[in-house]
Amino acid sequence: MPFVRDEFGVSMAEVMYSLSAGTSVGGIAIPALVTWWLQAYGWRTTLEYLALSVAFIVLPVLIFTIRGKPADIGLLPEGVVAGG
Repeated sequence: MPFVRDEFGVSMAEVMYSLSAGTSVGGIAIPALVTWWLQAYGWRTTLEYLALSVAFIVLPVLIFTIRGKPADIGLLPEGVVAGG
């Protein structure tokens, strides 16, 4: 959570709202997808699909989006005005 706050420079309430909204969507979508995979393919294939999903979707997103602080590369957090 600190990397989100550092990146956007907004209040913690806005950060918590954004993160909880994403968690809620994932909490609805992932169990539905897993249920469908279980019924269609069985538990072993479902576990393989989950592992592949993490390897090919989640990890690349994390690798390419989570960086150091914006100040590390000379940027200001979003919403912060230069010189003010």
